Amino acid sequence: MPKSKWLDASLVVSSAMVVITAVLLGGSRLGNDGIVAAAVLFEGGDPFKTGQTIKIISKSDFPTVGIDLINSKTEKTASSISCQPKDYLTRYFGGSSTKYKDHLVEAAICLKGRLMGTFYNQQMAHDRESVVAVSTMIGAMQRQMAFAAANKEAKTAKFYIIPGGLDAVQDYAYANNIEMKCLKDKNSGNLLAAETGTGMSDRQNGSKFSVTSPEQDKMIADIKAANAKIKKALDDHEAANKIKIAKGEKPDSLGVGTIISMVSSMSSMGEKMADKLVAILPDDLKLYPELANSENYVEMTLDLDVDKDKKFIDQTETIPGMIKFLLKTKDKSGNTNGRWLSGSMTVDKTKYPSIGLPVDFLAQKNDEAANINITRLTKMKNRYELRLTQNEAKYKSLKDKNFDCPS
Repeated sequence: MPKSKWLDASLVVSSAMVVITAVLLGGSRLGNDGIVAAAVLFEGGDPFKTGQTIKIISKSDFPTVGIDLINSKTEKTASSISCQPKDYLTRYFGGSSTKYKDHLVEAAICLKGRLMGTFYNQQMAHDRESVVAVSTMIGAMQRQMAFAAANKEAKTAKFYIIPGGLDAVQDYAYANNIEMKCLKDKNSGNLLAAETGTGMSDRQNGSKFSVTSPEQDKMIADIKAANAKIKKALDDHEAANKIKIAKGEKPDSLGVGTIISMVSSMSSMGEKMADKLVAILPDDLKLYPELANSENYVEMTLDLDVDKDKKFIDQTETIPGMIKFLLKTKDKSGNTNGRWLSGSMTVDKTKYPSIGLPVDFLAQKNDEAANINITRLTKMKNRYELRLTQNEAKYKSLKDKNFDCPS
């Protein structure tokens, strides 16, 4: 194929992909923790709204209790005393309805203590899991940083961009206005339980670490879609020109404006994602089987070219000023005056033409991005550990009182 504007356009696309990589690697700001809502399934497998009539179910592993809705179609409540045998008060409470009511109040207080104990247990379990999960992600980023630092002269560098995790809202089933009631079958009137804890459904707010979120999933998908769009434009152009050349016709230019527009859009996406996505080494992808199995990541590889003496090819003096300017406009803090070595880039299995790679700039942005995300995640981990310590103390206080239940 004769030399045409294709080569110039390829250079624009390839250099712009460097911009995208730099932006993804080097978020220049510290974003929020990305707290999002997460649906929670309560006892019985169905989420329910607050303010509905519920029953509290005792579990075998004291103090654990569960919560379920009272089925308005099949269940109804009545006063506990109305469901007891006629001689019940006489046999057990000396004939005193007051003592029986006191007994019901004590039972309700006990259920409330057990419910709070259950909440603390659930949140402590999530906090422990979160501390481990956050530590795992921090460790993966630190290994990627260490590898990059120790292999600055490596011919090939491969990594994966994955969701950067976030603090996800976790609601816990709770209840207010707890009192003891009789529970009956609504249709037959048969007694189901003379003393059942009932109340109004409510929720205790908490949070736990989530590896990803719908927003971060979409970011990964958007990168892949934008990359695929650029690849298709390149492939379609090359195929069309092959046909033209076969017919003896002059090949068309690529349409640089269109490609730059696509790449600019992708680069803008990268700026929004920089503190929400992280880079890890290939071996650490196994830590996230759910991401690996769903291919919820972007694979990126940088390959440096070598000459016949197996030395890197320095292109610092030959890189067009336009490319450096394009990079500088996207990140004014980057060292665009560092070394540019000849090499190629592969994004999500799409290999872009060999160009000059700003290796010093990319190394700088890699460290910046990792440090930003490590700082963000460390703060999150510290909050989980603090809350865990606080809840352990609250749980111990309840346990020491037998969860407000009779001994």
